[in-house]
Amino acid sequence: MKKLVSLIVLLLLLTDAGAAFAAPKINTFERPARGSAYTLSQWGLDGWNAPWDKGMSTRTWIDGYNFNHSGGQSLRVFYPQGKIDPEFSGAQAPFALTPAKEYYLSYWVRFSSDYSWGTTEFAGKLGIGLAGGDYCSGGIPCTGYNGFTSRMIWRSGGEAAIYYYHMDDGGQYGSYRSLRDSNNNLIYYPKGTWVNIVQRLKVNTVTNGNANPDGEIQIWYNGVSAANITGLRFVRNADQVDTAYFSSFFGGATASFAPTNDSYVWYDDLKVSTNRADICELSTGGLLHAHVPGGRLYVDERRHEGDDAGYRRRTGRRRHRQPGLDRVRQRANSEDRHLSRGVSRRDAEQQRQDLARYQFGRDRAGRDRRAEHRQLRKLPDRLARRPDNGRHLPVRPLCGHGRLRSQLVEDHAAVLIV
Repeated sequence: MKKLVSLIVLLLLLTDAGAAFAAPKINTFERPARGSAYTLSQWGLDGWNAPWDKGMSTRTWIDGYNFNHSGGQSLRVFYPQGKIDPEFSGAQAPFALTPAKEYYLSYWVRFSSDYSWGTTEFAGKLGIGLAGGDYCSGGIPCTGYNGFTSRMIWRSGGEAAIYYYHMDDGGQYGSYRSLRDSNNNLIYYPKGTWVNIVQRLKVNTVTNGNANPDGEIQIWYNGVSAANITGLRFVRNADQVDTAYFSSFFGGATASFAPTNDSYVWYDDLKVSTNRADICELSTGGLLHAHVPGGRLYVDERRHEGDDAGYRRRTGRRRHRQPGLDRVRQRANSEDRHLSRGVSRRDAEQQRQDLARYQFGRDRAGRDRRAEHRQLRKLPDRLARRPDNGRHLPVRPLCGHGRLRSQLVEDHAAVLIV
């Protein structure tokens, strides 16, 4: 009887633990046909549902030809010259989330190389944010009963900032906080380069209908904390974060905010979750993946805990390592050294050529490696399958830029199975 009771208690605890986090929502924009508009119905096919939209059918485009952060496609949004407001600029849609007190939101963004920040005044909403209730915005003060919003914006010169509506705005419009780097310098969005933005929003608690000042917003820029806002009051009712608010357009309320030329922003690898662990861009220690020559690529999130003998004892398999970039460079940097060791001039030259291909990823194997990495990024259930015996290893989604970086092959903490 005691064992049965213990088992029931354990099952209840496991159920509660699983229910603590809502299932993450992910969009890599790989399913739709490239060259097509990403309409609201297409969003719905990928599990993102909204009651209305502006501009999705006329100013969005699945780009499978030019730029992507991972995979082969991304979402491009169009901001026409001289236009402001989501009716005529960018796109807007409130995508439903499972209500929760706290959410993390991550996406990669790239501005066109000739992006215009405005005409004589400079401001605009960027990408997707977090919201709840009736998502008060647009100059409508937040009362605690009509929701809240928190969205990224740009300011003059591309200055990055978070723009949020809360109960203590102190005016008609929302508040903003500029992003700053670790040296307290202002952060400016670059043109023509992918950057990552992560937002965390935690709704305040409510006591007897009174909003407690314990709400929070935190922003990370390329994995580094860039803004941390505390003491916020969003609601005095039961509203929670229930909307991933795609809201991107120029403005401002006048044409002076409009772009001086047609401008574009690309978005990729969108993720929303109540669990920080699902946002791999916030993982510490960088990425854990590398290429196994002649074999398949599998990744284990666990770091190496001992020597090769210990690894074999734990896994029953031999560790396969690829030489780090420094060792490859050391072997190839001196022809005389190779010749003195009996290595032919032809072999020495071949090693130098191999190093060049290794560094710049121009060989076919390099392209195959990147293709494998992109496929692993798309794993929906954070599992990589071992083909030999059907066992599974836990992995975290791969992050970072699509190109291979030297640290990835120099870090032998990853467990590689062929």
